[in-house]
Amino acid sequence: MAGPAGDGGGPVSLRFAALSYRVRAGATDQVRRIFSPQGFQRAASPAVVDAAGREVGYMAATALFLKDTTMVRISQYEGEFDDLGRHIARLPGARRAEEALAGWLDEPGRRCGGTPDEFLANFRRNTMTPVANRTYQDRVSAITAVHRRLRPGGDDRVCALFATETGIGEPERLHAVAAFVRDGDLVEVIQHEGEPAAAIEELLALPGRRDLERELSDLLAEPGRGKSLATRVMPSISQFSVADRVGTAGGD
Repeated sequence: MAGPAGDGGGPVSLRFAALSYRVRAGATDQVRRIFSPQGFQRAASPAVVDAAGREVGYMAATALFLKDTTMVRISQYEGEFDDLGRHIARLPGARRAEEALAGWLDEPGRRCGGTPDEFLANFRRNTMTPVANRTYQDRVSAITAVHRRLRPGGDDRVCALFATETGIGEPERLHAVAAFVRDGDLVEVIQHEGEPAAAIEELLALPGRRDLERELSDLLAEPGRGKSLATRVMPSISQFSVADRVGTAGGD
């Protein structure tokens, strides 16, 4: 099971995980209802616990994004990735949301898991592969997701590109940046203060970033080429930060 990893940017306690789903066209309203404050049961505690109830991690924030037919669920957490998956599999609210969501997915053969083990299998299957995870300020703040669709075979090439991208700098607005790929979807998670547009500009100003953008442009599927990062921001369905208690209900 792929899990997040640091990239040499120094000690990291909070990390990101991302899951992606392909939803049916026109299902935006139904998905929003599933994860609305009225429709979703949030976990009573931010603690990540094992089967015996021992605390093994911490869920700092969640965010859910949907653009066209691509949905991405982001978790920011402390601890081990496998523990996170097993913990979420035991949450009644998360399992009910997964079962409700299954009816709106455009994925042949998709089955919703009724048991924790079946849920965990779906969790693993939808997990995106991390290709970058850099923290500038280890704190919880607003999350923006940027989505790009890759040409066939682009996943491996993107992994190689991000492996050579340094991202070194001392940005003021950016707190963390992570990137994930799965089945032709490239999603960058930008955690920041202030407006997303300003954070994106700061990201693009990091050393080597413009070169990375030029190389990425050759891997993008039509009609995505030539668009700015700001036009690729995914609409947010929900965000919730445990740290500052500001947000709306979202997928745990």
